[in-house]
Amino acid sequence: MNARLANLGLALRPMPGESVCGDQVGVWSDESPLRLALADGLGHGPGAHQAAARAIQILSALRHLPIDARFQRCDEQLLDSRGVALALADIDLQAHYLTHAAVGNIRSLLLRQGRITRLGGARGIVGAHFRNLYLEQHDFLPGDWLVMFSDGISEGAQIADALQDAEPNQATAEALLERWASPHDDASLLIYQHA
Repeated sequence: MNARLANLGLALRPMPGESVCGDQVGVWSDESPLRLALADGLGHGPGAHQAAARAIQILSALRHLPIDARFQRCDEQLLDSRGVALALADIDLQAHYLTHAAVGNIRSLLLRQGRITRLGGARGIVGAHFRNLYLEQHDFLPGDWLVMFSDGISEGAQIADALQDAEPNQATAEALLERWASPHDDASLLIYQHA
């Protein structure tokens, strides 16, 4: 496994009864910074899946651009889709720095020694001319966690407690998603602990 991904886990689950997941995750580790994305297509089923998968495909092609430009281009190219809620994070592994922005109901948390910082987001839909994108920058120190999740997981989930002694890997992400995923929506979770 790529050493940059050794501390990362992600999990997706379609809404029960659906064959495809309307949430999708993107991870690009081939260059600096490490780039992460979580897209939640509106609704569920094939239409939501197509919008979210297309967003990740667009972002992959545009990953060299700054976050705000990626959001703008993605918005333009998803106008004929359902649209998505979207969160992007760039992690500078050498400078120990996190840049984050979100639109819609994706939740992102920065966890440091049990303290939770909720990262902000703009209202709206990517693919429907969102406004007021807010770019946040934070120190991201060894041991810190970044957690991104869709609205298929309750904001009340005890994430900080669950990660206190957890391993940052795929098995942890899958176990937490299984514990917290709503039976009424698609669900996705991305966890990353900075080394």
